[in-house]
Amino acid sequence: MGGKSRIAGFTLIEVFITFTILIVLLTLMNYTDILTYIQRSHDSVSKADLNKARSIFESFQKDHGRYPTVAEVTYDIQNDTSLAGKMCGKRYTDDILKEYSSELPCNSQSPAVDYVYFTYNNNQDFVLFTLLERPDDQAIQASGCSGGCSYFTNSDNPTDSLSTNYFNYAVYSSLDYLNCALDNQWYCQSVGGTNLCNTCSGRTSGPCFDPVVRKYCRPSWCEVQCN
Repeated sequence: MGGKSRIAGFTLIEVFITFTILIVLLTLMNYTDILTYIQRSHDSVSKADLNKARSIFESFQKDHGRYPTVAEVTYDIQNDTSLAGKMCGKRYTDDILKEYSSELPCNSQSPAVDYVYFTYNNNQDFVLFTLLERPDDQAIQASGCSGGCSYFTNSDNPTDSLSTNYFNYAVYSSLDYLNCALDNQWYCQSVGGTNLCNTCSGRTSGPCFDPVVRKYCRPSWCEVQCN
């Protein structure tokens, strides 16, 4: 017969187009699954790294009566305070720590992303911060960082000197670290196609009370994640 070739009622070009669409959809699905797997793998390593570092520092504290100083642990001081620094054992570990570990944990994405070590109360307490890639990781809320968290920059005035650097996961030497109240939290909202950060101050209902909505302790942290 003289018409177009058909396969079970479809032309060859229809079959080709359908097959191509299926390949694209499967590729996108696989990419999403692979990306999720990679992000979760990175986050698992990050959480394990910070717990390992905490164990090292706890052992150090038992022998020395204090936790390591920022100078003993980090290779670079943060840009806003000498109380915190970037930790990466492959780049720097002080000799005093070699008895406890040949090298400290290091983020695989360093120096673009580093673990941040913060010590306070004359080295009697510390916090380790990082930024997990999966915002739905339950460890974020468990660590007290669902509203964002960071170190303070002034040891004489901690409550009013929180750094503008944003993290969403932390491990602590103790659980008495700073947490921001609802009135100090911010959330991201889409208005007319534009993302805006709104304050929770004075609110009694709405997104601020929705556990699914991500809140931040600083408007600057909200803006970073909102845009």
